[in-house]
Amino acid sequence: QSVTNNWAQSETVEAVLDERTSRRPLTLDQLRSIEPDRPGAGLYFADAEIYRLSVKARRSLTDRVQIGLALPVMRFHGGIGDAPIQETHEAFGIPPTGREGVPRDAFALYVRRADGEEVFLDQAPSAALGDMTATLKLRLTPAESDWLLAVEGVAKLPTGDEESLYGSGEVDYGAQLLGTAFFSRSCLHLGLGAVRTGGSEVLGVGERTVWNLFLGYEHRLARNWSWVVQGTFSESPLGELEIPGLTEDQFLIDLALKRGVGRRGAFFVALSENYRNFGSSPDVGLHVGFSAIVR
Repeated sequence: QSVTNNWAQSETVEAVLDERTSRRPLTLDQLRSIEPDRPGAGLYFADAEIYRLSVKARRSLTDRVQIGLALPVMRFHGGIGDAPIQETHEAFGIPPTGREGVPRDAFALYVRRADGEEVFLDQAPSAALGDMTATLKLRLTPAESDWLLAVEGVAKLPTGDEESLYGSGEVDYGAQLLGTAFFSRSCLHLGLGAVRTGGSEVLGVGERTVWNLFLGYEHRLARNWSWVVQGTFSESPLGELEIPGLTEDQFLIDLALKRGVGRRGAFFVALSENYRNFGSSPDVGLHVGFSAIVR
């Protein structure tokens, strides 16, 4: 289960919000009256929390081959996280970036493409199925090795509703190289992948190849407990939209605590934060999960 708080907008939208002396909704007509950051560019505004419940299953076909399926249920919402986030920003002297110009825990998503076409949601759609993903993974090294390598193919299927932005409406496919190095009390996790996106008719983007990379370090604290820090880089699939901020690459850092449950289960809780290019990624995310091996 994940929940991410999203607050991002074009610089000219932020300037309008910073000038407000009271909290009130930002209407569609007001958004249409705002000029983009530069001539010929698009404009955007995002104020929402996204809830995602994912059920994932993997099954071994052989000692080296594994298939998997992930089924997500999505829900947009105004949320409950605006107040603690704003109070934290105030405590650390972080600028409000326009947050004080709209009601707390409101919902609005707006994208204006460079050609003038618009996408606008001011009512959060009901919970619904997102895009499913199917995987096929092949282990390349012996299971008893201190270095484990695998290659995984991934296909994202258009099972989510495109109009509500719960899915892209197209098939995406990709592959990634996964590696883990084990030490006495710790391990390193590495992933390098590429995805060929099918684009999105609603957002007006075509096919595009994007790269992603993650590097994680896990250290055992005590029996059944470990902590994890992970950094992730992802190219934006929306680069052709010509919307400054929204189309920048994503840089995220995750901090997690894991606890083993029995011999075959694990529980985790994690916190995500963007630390660069704040306009293209969630402000903060909270994740909890449980996994178990069934024989």
